[in-house]
Amino acid sequence: MKLLTSSCKLLAAAGFASAVGFAADFAEYGAGADDPAYWDEVYRVQGHHGRRSYEWYGLGYDELRETLQRLLLQPLRETFWGEAAEVLVVGSGDSDLSSELAAEVGESGPEPRPRWLVTSLDFSAEVTERMRRRHPELKFLTMDARNLSSIEDGSFSAVVDKGLSDCLGDQAERRKYFQGLQQTLRVGGRMLVISQRKLEVASDTSPGDQKAASEDLLGFEEDDSWGYDVGADGWACVQERLLGPLFIEDDPTRPPFPQLGTEGTIPYYVLACSRVAETEMTAMRWQR
Repeated sequence: MKLLTSSCKLLAAAGFASAVGFAADFAEYGAGADDPAYWDEVYRVQGHHGRRSYEWYGLGYDELRETLQRLLLQPLRETFWGEAAEVLVVGSGDSDLSSELAAEVGESGPEPRPRWLVTSLDFSAEVTERMRRRHPELKFLTMDARNLSSIEDGSFSAVVDKGLSDCLGDQAERRKYFQGLQQTLRVGGRMLVISQRKLEVASDTSPGDQKAASEDLLGFEEDDSWGYDVGADGWACVQERLLGPLFIEDDPTRPPFPQLGTEGTIPYYVLACSRVAETEMTAMRWQR
């Protein structure tokens, strides 16, 4: 039995110890865990053994509902009131997050709400085809979130990443990735990232070398949350902490599962950022 403390412990490029365990069991297929062919085989094998849906970190929609409402959905309703808008879910896998999110933002209430359209993408064709069959009302694209050049700038009002950023091994790759996400967003759009890595806003999300940028940010820290008035190059961010279980894996035919008795012991982080215009970011810095 092997402990799994991160979804991307499987990736040699992820900056964790090594590509072991579950990844080694699929090594015979000739693809590393940063290759879609590897995940195609994982989904095929585990699907044959009954896998239908899976939530990395054990954080499904019920566990994230309050966080999503407070840090994503309500701010979006206030910013884009009465407008149709789209939400992009990256690295969507076979999570129910996309369908639950689509149902949540589509709920009717005492006041009119904008229509939210959820688009999900994953680089595994096996899983995107499976999800299209399961949810024909939603849009699932086979695409690598590390390269979103085919998506028009400003196409989305929100982007959600649960676990994908943990697959990115160094700051240079994370900077490029978050810059790509930023470009997909409208000004005022929101990005929500859920990860095991406590992201450093200035150094992880800026497209350039921001080693000293954190000294230029006004920040605060509490037991479970901290934030900045201005993030890096077009982001205004806050970050919070969640606690969840430790995951283990002992069988390549099924995904990792939570270890009993470890609930609430493993930290997970939520980074929520808004894309701000350059003029707004300059004004915010002056207000400091």
